[in-house]
Amino acid sequence: MGSPTSRVFLELRSINGRLGRIEDKLRFIVAFLKEPGAPGKVVYLASASERTLDALKGLGRPATASEVSRETGRSRANESLHLCQLRAQGLVICCPRGREKFFELKVKEEHYAER
Repeated sequence: MGSPTSRVFLELRSINGRLGRIEDKLRFIVAFLKEPGAPGKVVYLASASERTLDALKGLGRPATASEVSRETGRSRANESLHLCQLRAQGLVICCPRGREKFFELKVKEEHYAER
């Protein structure tokens, strides 16, 4: 175990990292609200759902839950749950094709600021 000073330093570094992530999210919200034609409703997402949304955005095309799960490294069932939550919030639309369901972003990509 390190000295009390080094423990305090490590805790402050951890707090600084968390504050940085909060600042990034606030910048995202402000940029989103300033976009012309942006929806008037702000949607708050859990970080897990953000990860799913980012993976879908990164694929750049409609994708199945299996394809999104390969991008995030999480199970297909987990991604399916997050995609259904994003659909309920109006951020993603579901397009059934045969036995598979393809999900795609409902809002144009330019409404999403980089985080």
